[in-house]
Amino acid sequence: MTTPTERARALRWAGEFIKELAAAGELSEKRKHEALVILRHYPSATEIDLQFSYFQSRREHSMQLKGIEAVSVVLNRPGFRGGRLV
Repeated sequence: MTTPTERARALRWAGEFIKELAAAGELSEKRKHEALVILRHYPSATEIDLQFSYFQSRREHSMQLKGIEAVSVVLNRPGFRGGRLV
């Protein structure tokens, strides 16, 4: 399974690879142009990092909410009152 960190790193590497292709002297002008067209719409390393940070914060927030929900389920189940078993 690919982790979010691995995915972000792969995106950065792919962007760098496409930049290298666009600058390569041995490629035809057509291929260089295609690489530049792809790069025009490819996220920058900064954009990838921002998206990764946003995803991580949403994930952590979601995990916190799931923890709160789990505690709430336990505390509200039959036989529990005020956080104590009755």
